[in-house]
Amino acid sequence: MKRLLFSFLLVLPGLNGWCQGNPGQASLTWNYTRLYNGRNQEELTTAGQLVSYPAQKIDWVQNNGAYTDSYTITGVSGSWGDVSATGSITFLVQWGTSTGTFVFTRDANGLVGELTLANPNRPGSYFKFYIASVSPN
Repeated sequence: MKRLLFSFLLVLPGLNGWCQGNPGQASLTWNYTRLYNGRNQEELTTAGQLVSYPAQKIDWVQNNGAYTDSYTITGVSGSWGDVSATGSITFLVQWGTSTGTFVFTRDANGLVGELTLANPNRPGSYFKFYIASVSPN
């Protein structure tokens, strides 16, 4: 019994980090309830998901999964060990011929994701996602 309790206590801190999520190491689903489109300067009340796969891609899932954009992760700046705590992480991304950043941040105002894209052949894009919850994949 003591051995079982000791083993559980060794595993518990690891489970705690997994449940809270480390966006640089764990695949996470970021559920948003509002979206700001910087190009159109409009804010929409709409639900969707951002699904991050570290060192691979970030999927922007829209219309209940009917439409998905995939952004290839080309680099990471910073680290953030626990999405329930204040912090941020920046993913460098590519989408077709566009490059930019996907930044996830938690501060006193809440949790947001910001996508900024640049392309020499067309106007840039900026989206801000107001995230209501995060869960591991």
